[in-house]
Amino acid sequence: MGGTKRNMLKKDFLTGDLSADFESEPVHIIGMDRVGFNFKWDGDPTGDFGVQISNDIEDDSSWVDMTLSAPVAAAGAPDTAFIDAETAGAYMRLVYTSTSGSGNLIGTVSSKSISG
Repeated sequence: MGGTKRNMLKKDFLTGDLSADFESEPVHIIGMDRVGFNFKWDGDPTGDFGVQISNDIEDDSSWVDMTLSAPVAAAGAPDTAFIDAETAGAYMRLVYTSTSGSGNLIGTVSSKSISG
């Protein structure tokens, strides 16, 4: 027997300048099993995207990089990406480490809780 959705969140949350390092606003994910970041960028940025988790957003040093099964990078051209993450953390955010170039980022985050 399959699980059923109990809770779901979808939020437009990302806008960013990719000419420098970037961190999205934290997303509260308590009670959520899976989180997905869907985003796109324009321009010619080169750099790496990642996800960080924390249980304490008041302490900026508490953010920890998650290991992604499929790393996402901007390779100097417009593109789109989706990062699917599973964690027991309380907060999550998208991060970008710029190497060169520039561009603009927009995206959404969604999460869901599964029971069963």
